[in-house]
Amino acid sequence: MRKLKRNLHSSLLTPLSLRTTMAGAKLSRLVAVLHFLILLMVQGFSNPDFDALVAFKTASDTSQKLTAWNLNSTTNNNPCSWSGVSCIRDRVSRLVLENLDLEGSIHPLTSLTQLRVLSLKGNRFSGPLPNLSNLTALKLLFLSRNSFSGEFPATVTSLFRLYRLDLSNNNFSGEIPAKVGHLTHLFTLRLDGNKFSGHIPDLN
Repeated sequence: MRKLKRNLHSSLLTPLSLRTTMAGAKLSRLVAVLHFLILLMVQGFSNPDFDALVAFKTASDTSQKLTAWNLNSTTNNNPCSWSGVSCIRDRVSRLVLENLDLEGSIHPLTSLTQLRVLSLKGNRFSGPLPNLSNLTALKLLFLSRNSFSGEFPATVTSLFRLYRLDLSNNNFSGEIPAKVGHLTHLFTLRLDGNKFSGHIPDLN
């Protein structure tokens, strides 16, 4: 009888111990997954635009005006919370960085494919504009009062959603391409304060 009781007691404990072991294993896996996700968030990899903004700041912010863009912080490394940056569904949709003494090239920003508004007025950016054809969502482009140079940026004419374009007070030169007239949504175009020459194309 005692042996039967011991066997019965053992048979009852074994499934309970098994369930406890399995629950512990699941909990360990869950903790590991949560730790991995938190690590991704801390490192900023959850936002696909993080690297582009970091590259842009590193190259352009030599005066350290973008102090809120603390790239080494574990509490403020979400670019959607940085000054001048707005996001839609964790993608940068608006970047407004005016009068901040930024310089160099804006090439790192060309990978912000969901950008709708880009305003870099009153900085010290120079050289030709990079290829902007990836910015197909762009509606407002304000680059006045910089030192951009070269011919009219041809890839701007492919940004068919543009309705405000301001390239005034730079060092652009040459002719204004006829393809500017293909920007059928364009409401405002400012090109004054440059060195453009030749015929002004018809605008629809």
